[in-house]
Amino acid sequence: MKRTTFILLFALAITGCLHATTINYRSIGTSGIKYNTGNATVSASSTVVSFAGGASLSANTVGTGDSIIFDPGTGSEESRIICTVNGTNSITLLNAASSAHTNAPYEIRRAFTSLVTWEGARQGNLVTGNRVEIALLYNDAVYTENNIVIDGSTTDADHYMKITTYWPHRHTGSAGTGVVFNPTTNGHIFDIRDAYFELSWVEGTDVEGYSSEMCRLNSGARFVNIHHIICHDLTTDNDQDGVFTDDDNVIATISNSLFYNINRTGIHMQSTSSSTTSNSTFYVNNVTVYNTCNGTVSSNPVYGCVGFDINGNRNYSNCFIIMNNVLAIGAAGANQDFPVGRGGAFGASDYLVSSDNSAVGSNSITNSTAANNFVNAASNNFNLRAGADAIDAGVVLGSDFTYDMQRGARSTNWDIGMDEFGNSGSQPSHSCDILLPLSFLQASAKFEETHVILEWSVDDKERIEHIKILESQDGVQFHKVNCESSSSGQHYTARLPYDWDVKYYRARREGFYTWSVSPSNPRRKLSKTIHHSQAVV
Repeated sequence: MKRTTFILLFALAITGCLHATTINYRSIGTSGIKYNTGNATVSASSTVVSFAGGASLSANTVGTGDSIIFDPGTGSEESRIICTVNGTNSITLLNAASSAHTNAPYEIRRAFTSLVTWEGARQGNLVTGNRVEIALLYNDAVYTENNIVIDGSTTDADHYMKITTYWPHRHTGSAGTGVVFNPTTNGHIFDIRDAYFELSWVEGTDVEGYSSEMCRLNSGARFVNIHHIICHDLTTDNDQDGVFTDDDNVIATISNSLFYNINRTGIHMQSTSSSTTSNSTFYVNNVTVYNTCNGTVSSNPVYGCVGFDINGNRNYSNCFIIMNNVLAIGAAGANQDFPVGRGGAFGASDYLVSSDNSAVGSNSITNSTAANNFVNAASNNFNLRAGADAIDAGVVLGSDFTYDMQRGARSTNWDIGMDEFGNSGSQPSHSCDILLPLSFLQASAKFEETHVILEWSVDDKERIEHIKILESQDGVQFHKVNCESSSSGQHYTARLPYDWDVKYYRARREGFYTWSVSPSNPRRKLSKTIHHSQAVV
């Protein structure tokens, strides 16, 4: 009988907190004073501010990332960024005050009024700077800016740019309930060119101009993560998409999102005319797409809801769209819900629903309808109706995708699409991550035939939105991988394929835990060495 030998080496044991990486939150919204009632008091070298004189702060109005200016317009003026609003009369700062301010006048404002300005000011070498840059959008008004270019930063899996919505202002899975981008000039809303960028909890509609998208991914956009977005009514031109690339070496995950009423394609991979796009991959999980390929596109059957442009002059080499739990209904005309061809492939895609016969995979459902799935598509209610074909028809994916568009936790048997039937969820109560580091209480790894099993426990499951599993071959450059994972209380398990090369795996939320897995004897593949290290950022 063959035995598998495991040697566990704890390379680093940490009981305290290492603030190795700075997480920089900055609020985005309209200009002007958001609050200045009463007065504020803070001691030198303190992060706690108290308010008096009639002040009554609300976390729905001001909060994380906002700028507070003490003694504005005087020689004692000092500005700091807010971490959290602790109650009606107290806040915590990201960084301690330099000077004392006692019963001082103050102003709270948004840190930036434009994402373009934020990106230009906060970009750079985030790796050597040991920082993460997070823009928190506040729902002050409809955002009309576009051509928001994410480019020029050096990033990795632990140092990256992120745009999301301030937690109390996030949408509830329906249009008009959160932060909305409705541009007034031509161009893409988000033009993504940096690796490891993350976009979440925003709505985009009515983009302007030919070949404009909500999200365009260009060369350099590797390991991009797009989740919990709503994209709808892109109808001002025929060639408009929700998420689009025609570039080489693009890798992106799109999950827990909704696309509807789009003139061309919800999620679209294309090659430039008469050329070949190479080595690009979209991972699409728990997404709903409805009513695409409208206008003149309906008579040109090369598009769809999610898929490749299969026009005769388009070609692909080593390009994949790998889908699980995707619900696609209503590509108009002769177009398919899931178009594929010209060298593009759907790989291991499965657990799909289509309104035609294009859903691939042995567990997929074909020839379904909007009436068999949605509460009321005509009223743009794409939650699942009772008895929907998609209910309990999906596959359980990793903890990255646990929460649906209403933040409802997915049940034991996952549904297909962005909605988990009957789980409305609620917006979480978040604190500022940098002051509440996550500790790993236990971690282990073991081998199972051709897979490695990672297990770990954390100190506080309530503060986890999701944990990402990342993989590396050198222990330096990590990228996110899709895997089977599950959780029970504070304990997590992930199962990943293993190809016997040296591998490093990392579980990351705010802190991270790293496993190094390598063959201890190249001639005996069942003998392994597993190294562990923990760091909290």
